[in-house]
Amino acid sequence: MRVNCRLLLCVSLWFFFGFAYAGGAENARALIHTLNYLSNDYPAAVVAGKVTDAEEYEEMLEFSEDAVEQFEVLSGNLPAVEAQLVAKSLKELAEAIRQKSDAHIIREKIASIKKEVIRLTGLEIYPIVTPRLPNGRKLYATHCAKCHGAEGRGDGPEGAEMRPPPRNFYDPERMSRMDAAHVFNTIRLGIEGTGMRAFPELSDEDVWDVSFFVLSLRHESTTPDTAGTAGITLENAATTSDDEFLHQKGLTAQQLAAVRTLQIFEGHHRYLRSATERLLQALSAYQNNQYHEASRRFYAAYIEGIEPVENHIRASDPVLAEEIEKQFNQLRRLLDSRTEYANVQRAVYEILRNTRAAEKLLLAKTYSFWMTFAMSASILLREGLEAFLVILVILSVLHTAGKAGATRWVHAGWVMALLAGLALWWLITVYAPDMMLYAELAEGVISLVAVAMLLYVGFWLHSKSEAGKWKEYVRERINGAMQNGSHTGLALLSFFIAFREVFESLIFMTALHLESSGKQGYAILSGLLVAAALVGVFAWLALRHSRRLPIPKLFRISSVVIGLLAVVLAGKGIHALQETGVISINALPLPKFEWLGVYPTAETLAAQLTAAMIVVWMLVPIRALMKTKPASVTRG
Repeated sequence: MRVNCRLLLCVSLWFFFGFAYAGGAENARALIHTLNYLSNDYPAAVVAGKVTDAEEYEEMLEFSEDAVEQFEVLSGNLPAVEAQLVAKSLKELAEAIRQKSDAHIIREKIASIKKEVIRLTGLEIYPIVTPRLPNGRKLYATHCAKCHGAEGRGDGPEGAEMRPPPRNFYDPERMSRMDAAHVFNTIRLGIEGTGMRAFPELSDEDVWDVSFFVLSLRHESTTPDTAGTAGITLENAATTSDDEFLHQKGLTAQQLAAVRTLQIFEGHHRYLRSATERLLQALSAYQNNQYHEASRRFYAAYIEGIEPVENHIRASDPVLAEEIEKQFNQLRRLLDSRTEYANVQRAVYEILRNTRAAEKLLLAKTYSFWMTFAMSASILLREGLEAFLVILVILSVLHTAGKAGATRWVHAGWVMALLAGLALWWLITVYAPDMMLYAELAEGVISLVAVAMLLYVGFWLHSKSEAGKWKEYVRERINGAMQNGSHTGLALLSFFIAFREVFESLIFMTALHLESSGKQGYAILSGLLVAAALVGVFAWLALRHSRRLPIPKLFRISSVVIGLLAVVLAGKGIHALQETGVISINALPLPKFEWLGVYPTAETLAAQLTAAMIVVWMLVPIRALMKTKPASVTRG
């Protein structure tokens, strides 16, 4: 690199106006950029206290002085005391360079200064989302290969006459000291006085993709090993050089290859990465006025990316989970209102910052065998008992009526639901991941159909709760009706009730499985088996006890249970349709009780209120009261 003082002055002026224009963010980035070059190029200028390249050394002196000036402009918006300490450190750095200090001393000083500048300015130095190496490769071929060469060896046709020549990305001495943040700044800002221009036309996401791709080139031929890399985050991968990974963090060459090729993130939190991809696609579609496509991608981002891991995020950080959900609702309103692009972009980036925090949270969290076992068992217990409560009522009535033969149809219904849920889950996850959106839509529709059937069954049970009516029903109806088609209705009710819970359980199990490995797989299976056994024991005890209940009391209890479940499913069904965009969302400042199907929206509460009114009308003899009122008036 060769830069004269005039160019440095131009750079300084550009830094100043960049600060005035962008509120200091670009100036902070430029200062980090300058410090990176000092750190990387100083070893080529001074060795063992002696200047080995006079021209390079002069540039190091000029850059160190320029760094002091850059920070003077930047420090106006920073806390005075802390800013003075950084300014002092920068001056000490410049003096150390004048004294021709050893390279490791210079690098340590620079690392300390960079850390403070980043902390004080809040500068983002790592990507919001996991970089996409295939996209980086494509962008490299379009924008970089003509100078740096198709393979990145600095031998591109347009770089032959450049002085200095384009960087060889396989050069171990230079590349081992670079991190992705350094490459990002180089692409974003360029290098004055060289053929390396800035690329303002690329988005931050694209620049990060290219940056990580460039660093991956030296490691593509090494067999990666992900063992021992679980604690490395995206921030680490962006801000740590190869030398630091190998010598300070003790990684092997194989482990470093896994980091640089981003294989340490493969298989982890696939759902959050799916959410990120679809949000960015939605943003791009919205910018191109493709509003329908933007909405479709947005809904898919939540359903395919957030919902499957929402419980895991909530278990670790309930506030973060709630914030992500609120932000999605806000973004949805912005999309529906066709607001200006800048507002939508801001909302999307807010979500991406939180999903990045969630990914970091989940990556850092490891589940023990017993924790995984407990989570697995609790999911099946919750979903299984919810479905069984309704099926229990149906079976109890049939046993009490002496129609044990009809119970085969009920069992056939839930067995078919189990098989159908497994088949649909397999088809969706293996052959059509994008169909997750329609699975959520199906869940909403099934829930509402189940509500209608529950209310019908509940009303039917309540109408038979009087002993006389029950005897009349047994005598005149049950023998005929049960043999003339009503069995199909029982099977369908059992199917709809069970299918929703089966499918939802499988989705959550898939998310849990992705976060587990080795013995954790046995923990999941053990949790499922134990939960299934507990549901079975509970079912046996409940059925055995229900046979001893008097018929009228059994019907009244069954009506209440079914009525409550109908109210719960009404809220959950509407909520599922809201998540797919079929029904609008009007948020209310109320708490959420998900296990009761209570969500703070006008639509879900209206559905539950309607269902509750039907249940009350079903349980209270309103018509009888209405008939007695006119009579009392007549007597008065």
